[in-house]
Amino acid sequence: MAEIATHAGVGVASLYRRFACKDDLVHHLCLNAMTAITATAQAALATADQDPWNAFNDFLHTALTVGAGSLTPLAGTFHAGQTLNNAAQDMYTAVGNLLARAQAAGAVRNDITARDIFQIFEMLHAIYTGDTTRREALRRRYLQLIAPALAAPAAAPLTEPPPTRQETIAAWNPAHTDHP
Repeated sequence: MAEIATHAGVGVASLYRRFACKDDLVHHLCLNAMTAITATAQAALATADQDPWNAFNDFLHTALTVGAGSLTPLAGTFHAGQTLNNAAQDMYTAVGNLLARAQAAGAVRNDITARDIFQIFEMLHAIYTGDTTRREALRRRYLQLIAPALAAPAAAPLTEPPPTRQETIAAWNPAHTDHP
């Protein structure tokens, strides 16, 4: 909490007044990120009929900017609870709807899933080269390289399956793998 307070430019006491413990803070950060990603996907879906590829591609870049994949190191370090599990379901549904619309329009390859998209975000957030500004620039660079591989038509079909829903749930809820 002391490191977080320092990074945020506030006193530890101020942080504890708002969040009783680290788990409360982490829960809040995750919920905010999931809500932002859901809103980003819904906004892209609103424009997907006019230009499905650009709506999808813009979503990828905006979602990366709002933090998609950035909280993965926190997976399994706290009990997510029903509120976060519901927010995650809403997020996956929104991204899945956008992806389905872009796939139906022939703009995005048919053999990828929303879980694939989130794995890409996690990979991009594994980049720790340079300072914060440089890392963000490199993440954008590599998304620019990866995004065209998601466009239809695919050069070749993918040979391995995407992560399952259960695998994703287990990463965030290691002791609670029976969540919806």
